[in-house]
Amino acid sequence: MLEKKLTCFISKALKYIIVFLPIIWGLYIVDKYGVNVCYLDEWTYFQNREHFLSIDYLWAQHNEHRMLFPKIITFIIGSLFSWNSKAFMYTSQCFLLLLYLTVFILVLDERKLKEIKWADVIEIAAVGLCVYNCAQCENLLWGFQVAWIMIVSLGSISYIAFDKFLKTGRRKYFLYSMILAIISSYSSLHGLAVWGGYLLLVIVKIFFKEKLTWKILFGIIATCFSTVLLYFLGWSRVSGHQQYAGSNVKQILKYFFGQIGEVLVSTNHKVSYLIAILLFSVFAFFLILCVYKRKMIANIKYIGPMIMGLGSMFFIAMGRSNGNTGAYIASRYVTNSMIFLSFFMLLLLKVIKHTRSILQSEQKWRGLPRLHIMPHYNVKKTMQTVTCVLVILFIGLAGLTINRNVRMEKNVMTRYKKMSQAKTILTHYEQYEAKDYQIFYPIPENDVEKWRALFKTMKEEHLNAFNGE
Repeated sequence: MLEKKLTCFISKALKYIIVFLPIIWGLYIVDKYGVNVCYLDEWTYFQNREHFLSIDYLWAQHNEHRMLFPKIITFIIGSLFSWNSKAFMYTSQCFLLLLYLTVFILVLDERKLKEIKWADVIEIAAVGLCVYNCAQCENLLWGFQVAWIMIVSLGSISYIAFDKFLKTGRRKYFLYSMILAIISSYSSLHGLAVWGGYLLLVIVKIFFKEKLTWKILFGIIATCFSTVLLYFLGWSRVSGHQQYAGSNVKQILKYFFGQIGEVLVSTNHKVSYLIAILLFSVFAFFLILCVYKRKMIANIKYIGPMIMGLGSMFFIAMGRSNGNTGAYIASRYVTNSMIFLSFFMLLLLKVIKHTRSILQSEQKWRGLPRLHIMPHYNVKKTMQTVTCVLVILFIGLAGLTINRNVRMEKNVMTRYKKMSQAKTILTHYEQYEAKDYQIFYPIPENDVEKWRALFKTMKEEHLNAFNGE
């Protein structure tokens, strides 16, 4: 009896350790490679820290973005932790944790954590390593990038809340979903892609008569269009950035598919594009099938985040795929690919489990005809084949994700060395010339004294790199 209890305890302990591994991995990356130094765009926040609560500043554009909510969060965390850049990185980890919890919810499918099985553990950990994928190290190790993680995290939870509303009919979940979508929208320009899945629901309702009340339809349309309209009220295009309408279509598509593949294979690799096209094609097929079979509502918690990820990548491809940057995909853009791939894997799991449940119900196969296109194959054998293919695809994606994490050590270390050098220059600014400051911000020559005065204030108040971290 004691042996049985001990075995059970060890089994449970191992399960919990494995499902917590992705979280530990994310925290380890920040703890070991995160550097407390203000870097590039982060300076725009730091310089305006005394004006953060001004409505004009909160609403002001940062390049083409409205970053209302990231600014508020930055102000709160900055005020509490002496504008420590690693505190912002850990804030990003908190949003990643929220996203990882949605993976728990979707895999367990309303079962309690104590009911978790070994199959669930492997599935959760595999998707979790995609959520915490180090290919997005720029977002993990740059305090300013909280906004990117916010968008994918809160945008995904928005669809989970909407799915909960559809199942329970409780209006508070609909309200939560709309609020979370609004927060995502006012976190960055590509955050507006959160509405992609909701607008697709509207189209499906109108043309394919999905089971969605007109009242809810009106609520989605009103919230979406008022949010987008307000976003672009007084908005101006940033000079120097590529004009979207004039973008090269071939270059956009290359950059778009490059982002999808980047989370699995290194930049500009032919295999990366092949994998990306395969994944996109499978998703497109499933999406068409859902629309045709009127299953969009039943799968919106998977499809919504995937469309959001693809929409974000398309926005970025249009704005960043010009001749100068088209060959290189920055690490910060991989987060959008991560959300697409994570929910793609979750969707695969759902389909695999669904087909397995049908295959295990032998009575459902009595009297089923053979397929006309394959007379020698009955429906059951076909579904068995499809299930095997999907399992292999899932295992392949999990393997590539793990391999990508392991192989990112060189990139992470390179960034760590650069940021460490930037911190050294900042904390010993008196010993360096203005040209050396370019490593952490492009300072104009005529503003050097003003910046040195700022560094002196930071040193006196023990802020950011000067607070002993």
